[in-house]
Amino acid sequence: MGLVGPNRGLFPANSDLLGSRFRGKVSSNDEHPRPFRPRPAVTGRAPGSRRFQVRRDLPAPVATSGHRWGKDGEDATVAPLSRRAAQAPAQSLACFVSEWLPAVRPSLKPSTWDSYRSNLIHHVLPRLGEIPLTEIGPTDLNRLYVELLASGRVDGTGGLSQKTVHYIHTIVHRTLRDAIRWGQLDRNAAELCDPPRQLHPEVTAWGEPEVRAFFAGMRTERLYALYLLALTTGMRRGELLGLSWDSVDVASRRLFVRHSLIAVNYTVQLSSPKTRRSRRAISLDVGTLEALAAHRVRQDHERATCDRPHEHSGLVFTRVNGAPLHPHSVS
Repeated sequence: MGLVGPNRGLFPANSDLLGSRFRGKVSSNDEHPRPFRPRPAVTGRAPGSRRFQVRRDLPAPVATSGHRWGKDGEDATVAPLSRRAAQAPAQSLACFVSEWLPAVRPSLKPSTWDSYRSNLIHHVLPRLGEIPLTEIGPTDLNRLYVELLASGRVDGTGGLSQKTVHYIHTIVHRTLRDAIRWGQLDRNAAELCDPPRQLHPEVTAWGEPEVRAFFAGMRTERLYALYLLALTTGMRRGELLGLSWDSVDVASRRLFVRHSLIAVNYTVQLSSPKTRRSRRAISLDVGTLEALAAHRVRQDHERATCDRPHEHSGLVFTRVNGAPLHPHSVS
């Protein structure tokens, strides 16, 4: 039967636009009946003396372009991540690291990222790089650490220290932890292995006689003020080498730690201090202020008499030509 009322002719009696999904019988005493709007599996008497009986027969899912349907009617093209990962080809550790290093670079200090890159390339990947990421186990890592302790130096002259191998372990742990977070691994083998202990050697500090003897011999040296400032303030090496004259306030007898000089792939650059609390103001005693004043006079004289192009870095401690001191040359 066709529809009646104002919608007559919209769907003729022989029309199959509704398909075989809906089969129903409608009767109504309304003067202006509404369009036919079937609901599945409903029988009984509705308000308005309208009798409603509908059966909805849905066909099985039909494959459409680009989709595969599972037995339960779910779209197999959006299968769970774990199922798709199991079907994907195994990714090697080297392949994952090539994706991981660029991804974590914005969140790390330049020196930290370069250290991660260097240790992975020189020590880890030559030994484990071809192993599928999902097959790396604690035994592989234990074997790696033993080999690095015995013969891990790049120049072939021996093994690495326990401190260095333990640091490499922390890099591997971070790499595998992110692989888990990215859905590439189920467990972190670095949590199940046995890395070498991190040794904390006892440090013997100088007493007053040793300190006086050291500075008595250093007083005429060009960087005397550098070592005196290190002694009286406890500043880190990078903070000392990154100190600029703009951060020294002679009037208030204070200096402000705002930068740190670091080496990234042996190239020096200014960076932010190591931690948030490292940004601080430090009070200076009279003797240290006098040493800094004498150092500035010497630096101005070097600038005026230097026979090479002078670099105006604005740093307190520099080379004779004004270029920054390399952190590896100061100890």
